[in-house]
Amino acid sequence: MKKNNSNTASTIMQIDPQEGPFQLHTLLSDLPPNLSFSACEGYENHLYLGTTKGDLLHYFEIEPNNYILISETKFSPSTDSKITKIVLLPLIERALVLNNEGQLILFLLPEFAPVPNTSPIQNVTDLTIFHYSKRSNIYRITIATKNALQLWKVSTTQGIIQSSKNLIQFKNCSHILQHEEILIMARSNNYEIINLKKLNANVLPLFHVFEPTPASPTLTPVMCSINSKEFLVCSGGNDPNDNAMALIVNHKGDISQGTIVLDKYPTEIAVQYPYILTNYDGSKVQVNKLLNINDDSNLPIQTISSSSESDLRIARLTATFHNDEIMDPKDKELIVEKLKLVPMLNKDIELTLQREKSYVEENLQQVSSLVCYGHQGIHVLFKKPIILQMHNKFNEEEISILENYLSEMEDKYRATMTKYEDIECKYLTLMELLLILLHCDTIDEIVIKKWSTKSGTTDIRILLYILNMEIYGNIWTFHGLEPLINNLKELKLIHKCNKGIPWLLKLLKKNLKSTNNDFSNISKTIDINFLQFYLKDDTLNFDINNFETENFPEIIDILKKQDDASKYSPILLQIYQRKQMFMEYMDLLKKDSKLDKLFQYIETNINQLPKDYVHGPQLFDDLALILNDKQDDTTKDQINQMFKILNSMDIDPHELISRVQDNIPVKVMIIEQLGVKDSHDKKFIIEYYLTKLEETIQQNNLWTQLNSFLNEYKQDLKYDKVNFISFINVKLQYNENFENFLIYFNHIKLIITNSIEQDNDKTFISGLFNEISKFDNNNILTFLLLPSPATTNQTILTNEQILTILLNCNDFMTIEQYLTKENLISVMKHYIQMHKKIYSISLVTNLLTRNINFLLNDSDQFLNILRELPQEYPLTNLFEILFPIVNRLDTKTQNLALQKALLKAELANTKEMINNLQIE
Repeated sequence: MKKNNSNTASTIMQIDPQEGPFQLHTLLSDLPPNLSFSACEGYENHLYLGTTKGDLLHYFEIEPNNYILISETKFSPSTDSKITKIVLLPLIERALVLNNEGQLILFLLPEFAPVPNTSPIQNVTDLTIFHYSKRSNIYRITIATKNALQLWKVSTTQGIIQSSKNLIQFKNCSHILQHEEILIMARSNNYEIINLKKLNANVLPLFHVFEPTPASPTLTPVMCSINSKEFLVCSGGNDPNDNAMALIVNHKGDISQGTIVLDKYPTEIAVQYPYILTNYDGSKVQVNKLLNINDDSNLPIQTISSSSESDLRIARLTATFHNDEIMDPKDKELIVEKLKLVPMLNKDIELTLQREKSYVEENLQQVSSLVCYGHQGIHVLFKKPIILQMHNKFNEEEISILENYLSEMEDKYRATMTKYEDIECKYLTLMELLLILLHCDTIDEIVIKKWSTKSGTTDIRILLYILNMEIYGNIWTFHGLEPLINNLKELKLIHKCNKGIPWLLKLLKKNLKSTNNDFSNISKTIDINFLQFYLKDDTLNFDINNFETENFPEIIDILKKQDDASKYSPILLQIYQRKQMFMEYMDLLKKDSKLDKLFQYIETNINQLPKDYVHGPQLFDDLALILNDKQDDTTKDQINQMFKILNSMDIDPHELISRVQDNIPVKVMIIEQLGVKDSHDKKFIIEYYLTKLEETIQQNNLWTQLNSFLNEYKQDLKYDKVNFISFINVKLQYNENFENFLIYFNHIKLIITNSIEQDNDKTFISGLFNEISKFDNNNILTFLLLPSPATTNQTILTNEQILTILLNCNDFMTIEQYLTKENLISVMKHYIQMHKKIYSISLVTNLLTRNINFLLNDSDQFLNILRELPQEYPLTNLFEILFPIVNRLDTKTQNLALQKALLKAELANTKEMINNLQIE
């Protein structure tokens, strides 16, 4: 057995610069110089190596940092094939070893010897762990062969057995990685993703491994797992020395963290968040940032190099290594000083302070499973604590850097965090929140939600402390951030709270997480501070339900010390509500004139209110009080809601009318909602509408606009134009000046219609139109309010009066409804007198054409028409009308002459017959 002392990295394994994010620590040095290593794994205190010639080496740690070689064997006595992969199955103490001839053998752990009586699996190109079942103590393994993906099971009892002959048929699948059912593979020259639980789903193609040309060499696929949700794959050009890309993709195949440009196509790649390590040709490993911590450049920040060409390899082992020896004592002291918790208020607790410091010291350790290995040995890469890489500039750019880093750690690495990393993340979280306070323009909802989201791990009282509020209990914070907290407090950041501190407190309380150890004092701090602000400003919305029950005694004590009871009436209301003290609640609302809330309360609790209140006079008194308090657009809705309340309790709502006698607008609204019950209601409401109609016309000078509409209609001399009433209705409807006019006008018209259809109360209708006539202008309103001609009451307007109105406004089509034989000529004369001859001829022509029935059988009427027609009217325009009439009259004359001759002949014959009889 060969003993190997571990120490710091050999001089031929170099890392530059030393101040970079990684430090090297040697596990093994001076490995056999005649071997070239191709695989490395670790299990507990054991290290396993595979070589390019099929050798398997097993080292054991006999004491800390001191390994010895305890075995060196061949994978197979018959072959020198390269060991390509060692996969450990630590929970069942087994390992799978693969060589480049496709042979896969099951080994025992920790001795690293083949399992007896187990045959190699042939034609394997790659393998990956699918799942471990704790219940059955079995690993499920996905194996890629030349033609298919296969599912195998590995256990301590049955060894390795195939559970699915061909999970899915795939040719040329060379590399695979797996996150549970999501598998990424390199097949032919492409990366692809497939969900093994949805085998019927399509394979999702990603990128080419390289861009092939006839002369280009074949590049080996390079990919690795970043976390449980993402993979990293490398895609190159047509030459290994061309620039390549490292792409991070999620399980849906989307690029999730951008693209990293690489100097050339790598041989290996690994990720130690937030860094990517790239191995180029085995001569150097280059470190770049996945997440830029202090700048936006993508330049290498550190390089690990080997003096041996093409020998350097990188691997992530199953084993993890802890080493605090290489950390600079000054750095360690700095980290402890920054991360230890200190009290912000009560400083006299030395024992607790020492305990907090010790806690950080105990958990401050470097942990890593990432190694570099080769001829120079096996060296662990320890990532320096991120807190040492933050420059404490406190500039605004640090916020997005911290946010991105913490988001990644919380989302994808939380399950594997060490205690130290957890402390560090809490420190960085608080630092981010403090920087947001420093640089934000206003402390708005976004800022508060940031704090609230972290309230499970970050004491939200720090924010309230900075804003100079009263604090209950003690605040413990990181010593490294204490100066920043106190500096922020000196800045008086309360001026950034544009929406006020009460708003801030309510939002904090709404989103507060109860996982903090001192939640009781945190909630009390928020509740009492809000109460104090409320006592200074009683317009704030205060809901006792938002307070923790355990804080009620403190709240009551504070309220009892107040002199002015009105300042805490809203709180008392909340308490009454909680205690279901109904009458006290309503009495206090009436006392404070909060009648809207009173109505809401009655509506909500009507079924719970005392019966003597609901069925006695007091309910109507309160409803009337509410209605008399205001008259606005919401009053009608409120009245309707009152009716629903009363009807639900089988109470007649008409009683409400008598309670609002002096409030005419409200009384009108009630009658409108209930409907007119008797003549008194009808008389009252019509008088109200007429008064408001006249008032609206006078205040808005509407007669001028109505006359303007009339003139506009009169000037349109088209015979078949729309009737005057329809024209006016359109004008009124689309003129905002008539908005109130139409409200009262339509109410009046509805009452008229109902009166005619229901009881035909002629006395009421006559009196109504008599009142309208007192402020009407040329009977226009009367005419507009008339029912249809068929039901027109002649006591309102006679047909002659209506015809006069129609002639005045030139409503030609409607005039015809009132035409008679007697007034036809007078209407025609009105048309003849039109100032434009062309229109008068057209109007007369249309009049006679459409009403020819008045002329056909009356020659005198016809002659009178002819006498009235002006001589200058061209006869051609009237020929089509006059000729049929003349022709009809001529035919009639001839018929009369013939009838006369026949009568004469008949008389002569009769006379002759009489004479003959006399002679006889």
